[in-house]
Amino acid sequence: MAAMTKKAAKEGSNAVQRAAQEGQIISCSCDFATITGASRSVKIWSVTHVDNNDDNEGGSSEGGNVAEAKLSQKLEHDNVVESVATMSGKSMLLAGDRMGCVTLWKGVKNVFKRGSPKVWQSIRVFNWRHKHELHKIKECMQFGITSLSFLGDGFFVSGARGGDLRVWNVNGSGAKDETVHKELIGLSGAHSTEVTSIITGRGVMESSSKEK
Repeated sequence: MAAMTKKAAKEGSNAVQRAAQEGQIISCSCDFATITGASRSVKIWSVTHVDNNDDNEGGSSEGGNVAEAKLSQKLEHDNVVESVATMSGKSMLLAGDRMGCVTLWKGVKNVFKRGSPKVWQSIRVFNWRHKHELHKIKECMQFGITSLSFLGDGFFVSGARGGDLRVWNVNGSGAKDETVHKELIGLSGAHSTEVTSIITGRGVMESSSKEK
Protein backbone atom coordinates (compact mmCIF):
# COMPACT_ATOMS: atom_id res chain seq x y z
CA MET A 1 0.00 0.00 0.00
CA ALA A 2 2.85 2.37 0.82
CA ALA A 3 4.46 1.67 -2.55
CA MET A 4 1.16 2.24 -4.38
CA THR A 5 0.55 5.52 -2.57
CA LYS A 6 4.07 6.69 -3.37
CA LYS A 7 3.72 5.76 -7.04
CA ALA A 8 0.32 7.48 -7.32
CA ALA A 9 1.65 10.68 -5.75
CA LYS A 10 4.71 10.66 -8.00
CA GLU A 11 3.28 9.51 -11.34
CA GLY A 12 -0.52 9.74 -10.98
CA SER A 13 -3.25 7.17 -10.35
CA ASN A 14 -3.12 5.97 -13.97
CA ALA A 15 0.45 4.78 -13.37
CA VAL A 16 -0.77 2.50 -10.57
CA GLN A 17 -3.50 1.04 -12.78
CA ARG A 18 -1.03 0.52 -15.60
CA ALA A 19 1.40 -1.19 -13.20
CA ALA A 20 -1.36 -3.57 -12.10
CA GLN A 21 -2.36 -4.40 -15.68
CA GLU A 22 1.23 -4.99 -16.79
CA GLY A 23 2.22 -6.90 -13.67
CA GLN A 24 4.99 -4.47 -12.75
CA ILE A 25 6.98 -4.81 -9.53
CA ILE A 26 6.64 -1.54 -7.62
CA SER A 27 8.18 -2.66 -4.35
CA CYS A 28 10.62 -5.41 -3.35
CA SER A 29 12.41 -6.15 -0.07
CA CYS A 30 13.67 -9.35 1.55
CA ASP A 31 16.71 -11.05 3.06
CA PHE A 32 18.42 -14.23 1.91
CA ALA A 33 21.41 -16.31 3.00
CA THR A 34 24.20 -18.01 1.02
CA ILE A 35 27.05 -20.41 1.78
CA THR A 36 29.93 -21.88 -0.20
CA GLY A 37 31.59 -25.28 0.09
CA ALA A 38 34.75 -24.13 1.85
CA SER A 39 33.68 -21.17 3.99
CA ARG A 40 33.09 -20.90 7.73
CA SER A 41 30.59 -18.07 7.31
CA VAL A 42 27.00 -17.54 6.21
CA LYS A 43 26.45 -14.39 4.17
CA ILE A 44 23.21 -12.50 4.79
CA TRP A 45 22.04 -10.36 1.88
CA SER A 46 19.49 -7.56 2.01
CA VAL A 47 17.33 -6.78 -1.02
CA THR A 48 15.84 -3.28 -1.31
CA HIS A 49 13.70 -1.58 -3.94
CA VAL A 50 15.28 0.84 -6.41
CA ASP A 51 13.20 3.84 -7.44
CA ASN A 52 12.44 3.69 -11.13
CA ASN A 53 13.12 7.23 -12.30
CA ASP A 54 15.57 8.86 -14.67
CA ASP A 55 16.65 11.51 -12.16
CA ASN A 56 18.05 8.98 -9.73
CA GLU A 57 21.53 7.96 -10.88
CA GLY A 58 21.13 4.47 -9.42
CA GLY A 59 17.53 4.13 -10.57
CA SER A 60 16.40 1.30 -12.78
CA SER A 61 15.62 1.95 -16.43
CA GLU A 62 12.94 0.13 -18.40
CA GLY A 63 13.78 -3.56 -18.36
CA GLY A 64 16.45 -3.05 -15.72
CA ASN A 65 16.69 -4.12 -12.09
CA VAL A 66 13.88 -3.05 -9.77
CA ALA A 67 15.87 -3.98 -6.67
CA GLU A 68 19.45 -4.30 -5.50
CA ALA A 69 21.12 -6.79 -3.17
CA LYS A 70 23.79 -5.81 -0.66
CA LEU A 71 25.80 -7.88 1.83
CA SER A 72 24.48 -6.92 5.25
CA GLN A 73 26.26 -9.35 7.60
CA LYS A 74 28.58 -12.37 7.78
CA LEU A 75 27.75 -14.99 10.41
CA GLU A 76 31.01 -16.62 11.48
CA HIS A 77 31.28 -20.25 12.61
CA ASP A 78 34.06 -22.44 14.01
CA ASN A 79 33.90 -24.91 11.11
CA VAL A 80 32.92 -25.00 7.44
CA VAL A 81 29.16 -24.47 7.02
CA GLU A 82 27.54 -27.11 4.82
CA SER A 83 23.79 -26.37 5.09
CA VAL A 84 21.34 -23.61 5.98
CA ALA A 85 17.59 -23.38 6.52
CA THR A 86 15.20 -20.50 7.19
CA MET A 87 11.54 -20.27 8.12
CA SER A 88 9.03 -18.22 6.17
CA GLY A 89 7.75 -15.28 8.19
CA LYS A 90 10.20 -15.83 11.05
CA SER A 91 13.62 -14.23 11.48
CA MET A 92 15.34 -17.53 12.30
CA LEU A 93 18.16 -19.28 10.51
CA LEU A 94 19.84 -22.65 11.07
CA ALA A 95 23.43 -23.30 9.96
CA GLY A 96 24.91 -26.80 10.05
CA ASP A 97 28.67 -27.30 9.96
CA ARG A 98 31.13 -30.03 8.97
CA MET A 99 31.67 -31.25 12.54
CA GLY A 100 28.00 -31.89 13.35
CA CYS A 101 27.03 -28.60 15.03
CA VAL A 102 23.86 -26.66 14.20
CA THR A 103 23.75 -22.99 15.20
CA LEU A 104 20.45 -21.14 15.58
CA TRP A 105 20.59 -17.47 14.57
CA LYS A 106 17.86 -14.88 15.09
CA GLY A 107 17.46 -11.59 13.26
CA VAL A 108 16.74 -8.64 15.54
CA LYS A 109 15.70 -5.19 14.32
CA ASN A 110 16.76 -1.92 15.92
CA VAL A 111 13.41 -0.50 17.04
CA PHE A 112 15.02 2.89 17.64
CA LYS A 113 16.30 3.25 14.07
CA ARG A 114 13.62 2.95 11.41
CA GLY A 115 14.65 1.16 8.24
CA SER A 116 17.84 -0.28 9.73
CA PRO A 117 18.74 -3.86 8.66
CA LYS A 118 18.34 -6.83 10.98
CA VAL A 119 21.28 -7.81 13.15
CA TRP A 120 21.67 -11.59 13.36
CA GLN A 121 22.61 -13.01 16.77
CA SER A 122 23.61 -16.55 17.75
CA ILE A 123 20.97 -17.96 20.12
CA ARG A 124 22.08 -21.53 20.82
CA VAL A 125 24.03 -24.48 19.43
CA PHE A 126 22.80 -28.05 18.91
CA ASN A 127 25.41 -30.82 18.97
CA TRP A 128 24.81 -34.39 20.05
CA ARG A 129 28.56 -34.89 20.61
CA HIS A 130 30.57 -33.56 23.56
CA LYS A 131 33.87 -31.78 22.93
CA HIS A 132 35.91 -34.22 25.00
CA GLU A 133 34.83 -37.19 22.84
CA LEU A 134 37.53 -38.49 20.49
CA HIS A 135 36.79 -39.92 17.05
CA LYS A 136 38.80 -41.12 14.09
CA ILE A 137 39.04 -38.83 11.05
CA LYS A 138 36.88 -41.16 8.97
CA GLU A 139 34.20 -41.07 11.69
CA CYS A 140 34.31 -37.27 11.90
CA MET A 141 33.69 -37.03 8.16
CA GLN A 142 30.26 -38.62 8.73
CA PHE A 143 29.15 -35.98 11.26
CA GLY A 144 28.72 -33.08 8.81
CA ILE A 145 25.22 -31.55 8.74
CA THR A 146 24.32 -31.72 5.06
CA SER A 147 20.62 -30.80 5.29
CA LEU A 148 18.24 -28.96 7.61
CA SER A 149 14.52 -28.21 7.76
CA PHE A 150 12.25 -26.46 10.25
CA LEU A 151 9.12 -28.30 11.45
CA GLY A 152 6.80 -25.42 12.30
CA ASP A 153 8.47 -22.88 14.57
CA GLY A 154 9.18 -25.25 17.45
CA PHE A 155 11.26 -28.06 15.96
CA PHE A 156 13.75 -28.84 13.22
CA VAL A 157 15.33 -31.88 11.56
CA SER A 158 19.03 -32.29 10.78
CA GLY A 159 20.46 -34.77 8.29
CA ALA A 160 24.11 -35.87 8.37
CA ARG A 161 26.65 -37.08 5.84
CA GLY A 162 26.59 -40.51 7.45
CA GLY A 163 22.82 -40.85 6.88
CA ASP A 164 21.62 -40.08 10.43
CA LEU A 165 18.50 -37.97 11.11
CA ARG A 166 17.80 -36.06 14.31
CA VAL A 167 14.77 -34.05 15.46
CA TRP A 168 15.48 -31.14 17.82
CA ASN A 169 13.49 -28.73 19.96
CA VAL A 170 14.32 -25.23 18.68
CA ASN A 171 13.96 -23.69 22.15
CA GLY A 172 16.17 -26.14 24.02
CA SER A 173 15.84 -25.44 27.73
CA GLY A 174 15.70 -21.68 27.12
CA ALA A 175 19.06 -21.00 28.79
CA LYS A 176 21.23 -18.23 27.32
CA ASP A 177 24.18 -19.33 25.13
CA GLU A 178 23.10 -22.93 25.63
CA THR A 179 24.55 -25.95 23.83
CA VAL A 180 21.90 -28.66 23.44
CA HIS A 181 23.35 -32.18 23.45
CA LYS A 182 20.18 -34.26 23.47
CA GLU A 183 17.82 -34.50 20.50
CA LEU A 184 14.12 -35.39 20.77
CA ILE A 185 14.40 -38.21 18.24
CA GLY A 186 17.54 -39.83 16.83
CA LEU A 187 17.46 -42.12 13.79
CA SER A 188 20.91 -43.63 13.32
CA GLY A 189 21.43 -45.05 9.84
CA ALA A 190 18.13 -43.66 8.55
CA HIS A 191 19.87 -43.61 5.17
CA SER A 192 22.86 -45.59 4.00
CA THR A 193 24.51 -42.48 2.51
CA GLU A 194 24.52 -38.69 2.85
CA VAL A 195 21.17 -36.96 3.50
CA THR A 196 21.07 -34.30 0.78
CA SER A 197 17.61 -32.81 1.29
CA ILE A 198 14.83 -32.62 3.88
CA ILE A 199 11.40 -31.20 3.03
CA THR A 200 8.66 -30.58 5.59
CA GLY A 201 5.59 -32.71 4.90
CA ARG A 202 1.94 -31.74 5.11
CA GLY A 203 0.18 -31.80 8.46
CA VAL A 204 3.05 -30.46 10.56
CA MET A 205 1.48 -28.38 13.33
CA GLU A 206 2.85 -25.12 14.66
CA SER A 207 4.20 -25.35 18.20
CA SER A 208 1.62 -22.76 19.35
CA SER A 209 -1.14 -25.22 18.52
CA LYS A 210 -2.42 -27.57 21.21
CA GLU A 211 -2.28 -30.43 18.71
CA LYS A 212 1.14 -31.71 17.70
